Amino acid sequence: MTREDKVKFIADFHKSLEDSKTVIATNFSGMTVESMSGLRGRLRDAGVEYHVVKNTLIKLAAKGTHIEEMTNLLCGPNALAISVDDPVSPAKILTAYLKEDSNLEIKMGILEGNLLDSQAVFALAKLPDRETLLGTLLAGLIAVPTNFVGLLAALPRNMVNVLSAIRDKKEENNN
Repeated sequence: MTREDKVKFIADFHKSLEDSKTVIATNFSGMTVESMSGLRGRLRDAGVEYHVVKNTLIKLAAKGTHIEEMTNLLCGPNALAISVDDPVSPAKILTAYLKEDSNLEIKMGILEGNLLDSQAVFALAKLPDRETLLGTLLAGLIAVPTNFVGLLAALPRNMVNVLSAIRDKKEENNN
């Protein structure tokens, strides 16, 4: 890679890191090319970038971003999974892929500026995805007015039932 290519790569990579919601560092040592290609494909399908980058280039690109503190902890071979849209999807995909290839190691991550250890990344993977959370929120928001309307409709209905019962009781007493 020429110096100009490195400068362009660092600028592009810096932009990706700056825009990211989640960055997860992995160790890919021992993975086969086929396995790595499969993982990259799954991540790409979810809109997650996956880069194998030298630590010095990561440190240069991370200057001034929210992942700068993570770069001081990186050692050995690293690949970064970067998600701009969904903060949970890279964690879900990587932890699921561990079941297929135990050579993959999740080192750490950053979630919107907060440093995560590997156990926190596994906990992040257990969270529901964005669509599920939005559906749950929407269901909760819809339930309140629906229950209120049902309560308002029940008041006149109950009043009619009480009046009907009083009428029936009076008719029964008159007979």
